[in-house]
Amino acid sequence: MLVDGGYLLGECAWRAAGRYGRSAIRVDYDMLLTAIADRVESFGAGELATVVWFDAAPDAKPTPELERIAALEGVELRLGRLAGRRRRGVELAIYREMLALSRNPEIDTIVLVAGNAELAIPIGDVRQLGKRIIVAQPGWDSDDEDVAAVRDAADETVVLPWPLLADAIELPAAELRDKPRRFDLRQEPRRPDRRRGSRRSAANWEEIAVRAGRDFANRLMAPDSPVDLDDLLDVRPVLPRHIDVSLLQLLETRLGHEPTQAERRAARAALWRELAGDEANAPT
Repeated sequence: MLVDGGYLLGECAWRAAGRYGRSAIRVDYDMLLTAIADRVESFGAGELATVVWFDAAPDAKPTPELERIAALEGVELRLGRLAGRRRRGVELAIYREMLALSRNPEIDTIVLVAGNAELAIPIGDVRQLGKRIIVAQPGWDSDDEDVAAVRDAADETVVLPWPLLADAIELPAAELRDKPRRFDLRQEPRRPDRRRGSRRSAANWEEIAVRAGRDFANRLMAPDSPVDLDDLLDVRPVLPRHIDVSLLQLLETRLGHEPTQAERRAARAALWRELAGDEANAPT
């Protein structure tokens, strides 16, 4: 099982604390990985031989937290470089690991916990080599376009529901005090546009920014979102800092570079339009 640690922890932090920073949560990694392994094995993945955790760190040197992950029985660590908030080399390392596993005749199935659209083509390459790919993803980010691209490329998908992971995730005391109220929408969240022709490689920056804003708004509108939608709309046009930071982190991931002011404005405007159901006159 190959795990993109940044993706998994970011999604868990979003679900638990309402923002993507992994510092927002404390994690029992043994419990987390055991829960995921049990889930995918119950869906016919077979017994997992090993777990490879992919992450990034300054100078690709493990932090104490990453050393604790590497010390777990049956877990191997692969590190890319962390430059500011940007990861370098993680997706390439995952691709190389998949190719190496595809040459092992004793392995017929690879489980991938990831959500970066850059992995969609590598998944197809490995499938052509005769390996079965199962993608396991948290259930609350299913509308995200990048996540959907990875899911669509695989043979099968296993949904990781929050109750499965929640016991392994804790909020620090400060997060518990500041955690936003949960709200309950009566309608299903709107789905983002997933037309194949609008992939990252063919889109200009404005299209990418608008999609990121819409996708993030749909996460905020999900029934299990920790954000109070009414309170959020009351403070228009100013986004609360923790929400704005999370939006810009998603935008930077989509663009592949630090967003410009124009890109930030486009994403924020798209988010407000989606939240309000208003295609015009949205604040920037």
